[in-house]
Amino acid sequence: MIDRLLDLQKGKGQFSPTMKLPEYLKKEISILYKHFFGKIVTGGCNNCYHDAYLQLLLLNSLNIIKMTTNFKLKAGAILEAHGDPTKTCANSNLTDELAIFHLKNNPSCRRKFEKVPENLDEILRVGKIVTPQSKTSNNPTDTGKIEKQNEGDPEKKNEDDPAGSENK
Repeated sequence: MIDRLLDLQKGKGQFSPTMKLPEYLKKEISILYKHFFGKIVTGGCNNCYHDAYLQLLLLNSLNIIKMTTNFKLKAGAILEAHGDPTKTCANSNLTDELAIFHLKNNPSCRRKFEKVPENLDEILRVGKIVTPQSKTSNNPTDTGKIEKQNEGDPEKKNEDDPAGSENK
């Protein structure tokens, strides 16, 4: 779908609000708008399609990433954090971070979700989406440095050992 959106965005500027949009473009706008915004373009007027078209043109990769979530609320569900209006969300602004926040602070809101990741318990324990890349080392001091490059060659001095390997 992102490829289709990028194709649509490449053609920006071809259509003005006074032009009648071709049917193929209306269909593509409807499909993409439903996918990215979860809404249906209503009405047969050109204004509705032009509004949706402009919103699709304004999407950038950062916005798309924010809109892509591993969670989905049931239709009409709204999550609120009393005292913090910035945490109020519906499907239109739901992010992984907001979903995790609500599920950690109010586990009973789980019933409002239509879709959650299979490893939800692990995600809630860690506090973020766990991907294969983020499952590297559990050792906070591990910098990924190879400690014993010269292991197996007794003649070479280990640079991390100031005394060298002669003191064995």
